[in-house]
Amino acid sequence: MDLLHNYLYISFFFPPMGGAEPRHNLSTVRRLYSNGFLPTIVTSPEDYPYAKDEYLRSLIPQGVSITRCNWPHEAQKYIQFARKTVKIPENPLIFGGWKNLYNPANRVLKESDPEFIYSVHGIGAAHLAALKLKKESGLPWVAEFRDPWARNVIAWDYMKNNSWGWWWKYQFQRTEKHLKDVLENADLVVVESPVHKELLIEDFGADENKVQPLGMGYEEEYFHDVVQAPISFPRKPVLGFLGSVYYGYESAVESFIKALATLEKEGFEFTLVSVGGASPVFSKYVQKSGLKSFLPISTINLDSSLGLMKMMDFGVVFGLEHDKTALGSKLWDYLNSNLVLLANVPQDSMAARVIAEGRCGYMLPYAENDMLSPLRDAFGDYKEQRLMHESSTFVKKYSSEKMVQELAKKIEEIL
Repeated sequence: MDLLHNYLYISFFFPPMGGAEPRHNLSTVRRLYSNGFLPTIVTSPEDYPYAKDEYLRSLIPQGVSITRCNWPHEAQKYIQFARKTVKIPENPLIFGGWKNLYNPANRVLKESDPEFIYSVHGIGAAHLAALKLKKESGLPWVAEFRDPWARNVIAWDYMKNNSWGWWWKYQFQRTEKHLKDVLENADLVVVESPVHKELLIEDFGADENKVQPLGMGYEEEYFHDVVQAPISFPRKPVLGFLGSVYYGYESAVESFIKALATLEKEGFEFTLVSVGGASPVFSKYVQKSGLKSFLPISTINLDSSLGLMKMMDFGVVFGLEHDKTALGSKLWDYLNSNLVLLANVPQDSMAARVIAEGRCGYMLPYAENDMLSPLRDAFGDYKEQRLMHESSTFVKKYSSEKMVQELAKKIEEIL
């Protein structure tokens, strides 16, 4: 393979960090690498206190250079506590500290002479660092959003519930300003879904020719050599939720578990499994509801979680009630594992579009009592072997290989 283009990749989240965003960033880097793009990556310090996944680290391509920034996380921990106490918490998108990424990125830019800059929002500081580099160097800039910033329901619900009114309004205006700067200065804006693109056009008049949807997708290579976990589930079907429960999702999780507890009392058999950061939240509501058929599993590496997924029947997805962009990062892995979705998401969300298009799951209303009917349908269809598995062919359209090939073509155009 000929490596044709050197570029600077700025993202706070990258292996050995584990989780959805490092996994996506690694997939993007690997797929661009296979299309001839060699990155120098500027990312978080090795010792940053975040879950680690050595399996992901092992998949970083040979020859990829990684520069670690300084990020004073110990002092920041106490500062964040103090700010929350006086009700002026840090903006959840974290624009502060952008110089911590800018300074090493600027050194890399001068030393390696990249052809373009690629920044990914894991924290807003990544885009602010890239924005300054763009203005100083004039290099082409690709800005990828992993969430919708001004339409981030989780972030703004948090700010409203934990801040003075004037503070969250100021932070929202600040976020809109930064978003406009990125939209105006970036040469290509990558977003997670067509819905996010539509909202950027609707809210900010974004240039539709400059915005490219690139979903999380699934990475086929992550599924190679994955083996089933050495676990037996005596009660089938198995309902699995992998990942974390984000701020504001608690009430949806509680309603879902209460509905399952009701069905369990009616005689329905199943096993609910939570894997990773969600387990403490799930456990709390399981204990409260009296649900018996529950198995919590602590944090595990990606390869182990994918092996566990092969043993499940349903994948559970949550989205906040007013979040149109809702599209859980594990959704594509569920579908590629041939699972049927149980989706507690808005009817007008991107996840709902995927389910309707692929005929690959059941929509769950938000009210506990309203969930019972579709859950009974799902369990009944499972028992009668009527479950639809169009997902096995439908999901192929959303492989990272296919999507990053399209992205590579767009980058070639701006170069």
